[in-house]
Amino acid sequence: QIWITTTSAPTWFYTIPAGALATQTNYYLRLQLTDNANNFFDTQITTFTYDNTQPNVAVTFPANNGFYSQIIVSTPFAGTASVPGPIDIGISTVTLSLQNITDSVAVFSNVPAQGSVANWTYNQAFTFLNDRQYQLTAKATDNAGNTNTATISFVYDIQKPTSTINPTP
Repeated sequence: QIWITTTSAPTWFYTIPAGALATQTNYYLRLQLTDNANNFFDTQITTFTYDNTQPNVAVTFPANNGFYSQIIVSTPFAGTASVPGPIDIGISTVTLSLQNITDSVAVFSNVPAQGSVANWTYNQAFTFLNDRQYQLTAKATDNAGNTNTATISFVYDIQKPTSTINPTP
């Protein structure tokens, strides 16, 4: 054990030097308190995990730079989120934002994904406009407050293809 002297004011604090903690590491904290009569009291050990690593997040459907149509629209948006490293501190939330890039309009913003945070989905009623490019952003937040985003773009297209046959003489 290493004992570090802190302030002696009624409200004490200790500032940990920058770089002193390694990410994805468990630490143990215990206080030894001394009063003016030199009486000592040791607290129980408390543990905490220091983590400043961004979580992993991905959009798995629709495909980036793909096309989305009325046939596919019943398939929900989907993706994954996880915590990298040996200590799984857990994913707190996954939120989604959908932007109509063509018209510069937010369709929805920062709405919670459905399903589990590890394998999230989203399938709510909203109206796509034909021949518009959309951008879907998934934001994962872990239990330490670290965030990361994944962004994909797709085109919503319900225009039926046309073709012509030119007879050759």
